[in-house]
Amino acid sequence: MKTIDLRSDTVTRPTPEMRQIMAEAVVGDDVLGDDPTVKQLESYVADLFEKEASLYCPSGTMANQISLKVHTLERGWELLCDRECHVVNYEVAGPVVHSGLLVNLLTTERGMITAEMVRSNIRQINLHCPRTKLVALENTHNRHGGTILPQEEVVKVREVCDEFDLKLHLDGARIWNAHAANGIPLPELTRPFHSVSVCLSKGLGAPIGSMILGPATFIEKCRRERKLFGGGMRQVGIIAAAGLHVVQNNIPRLVEDHETARYLAHSLNQFETFEVNLERVETNIVVANIVDGRNSQEVGDILKSVDVWALPFDKTTLRFVTHLDVSQSDCEEAMERLHTVLK
Repeated sequence: MKTIDLRSDTVTRPTPEMRQIMAEAVVGDDVLGDDPTVKQLESYVADLFEKEASLYCPSGTMANQISLKVHTLERGWELLCDRECHVVNYEVAGPVVHSGLLVNLLTTERGMITAEMVRSNIRQINLHCPRTKLVALENTHNRHGGTILPQEEVVKVREVCDEFDLKLHLDGARIWNAHAANGIPLPELTRPFHSVSVCLSKGLGAPIGSMILGPATFIEKCRRERKLFGGGMRQVGIIAAAGLHVVQNNIPRLVEDHETARYLAHSLNQFETFEVNLERVETNIVVANIVDGRNSQEVGDILKSVDVWALPFDKTTLRFVTHLDVSQSDCEEAMERLHTVLK
């Protein structure tokens, strides 16, 4: 029985074509600055977003944490971010460990910290208080179910940041999905931000890698911090070739994942076990509430018994994520299997 793995869009496997591209990649020593494939990837992605420069990193966590570190000139500064954001929930206390940042967690609707929320949470400058200096947004927003931030509000947030001299960072791991869903060009989606991280190994399907985007002077500082973080890599063009391949070829097909996610959401709502808020299914993430009294681990184990894998999000929710290794016919098969084990 084929395993239908819906835990994450990070579980994709390299295609035969991608493996061949990786095998034939021209490589050098990236720490010494002469890996041609990495340089091509960094140049291509920077141009794609109309940024001055970009930097290849092993992971999205490293990309986010390097960005925050470079923005942080003094330990004890304060970062404003959504309570459910990846930077806080899945990056092992990185803001405080690496940058000495105090984190102010704001409760939001659909992951959007509004301009008014930023304004009302900036601390007065006095002897007793930390300095509010950074804001981080996430688009699309993972724990809010792959929701897309409203662009007009993002622009307003940047205006407040400019007014109070704050830096604005985007965790854009799935910004590709926002672009595919709403049609807003990638440069426009990311223009309001001082720095941006984007992931190659989620929906696009590369085996590894994320990018930091920003001004050239900022990226050179990030390159030094990447070395400090242990992220200096040598003949890394082997995997950078896969990243270049997916940004050149796999962005348009993300709409297929979104269509499959909508099918999956509607199908899960046919079971008494699940309740999905269909208004939250905007991209490739489906968060299903468990409403039959069982917990997420128990239900997840039941699904796994028929080789359908989902990720327990908390005690009462499971996350399903569609990706290029799961077709709609696979999801139809998954629903048939669920009918054999769920009432």
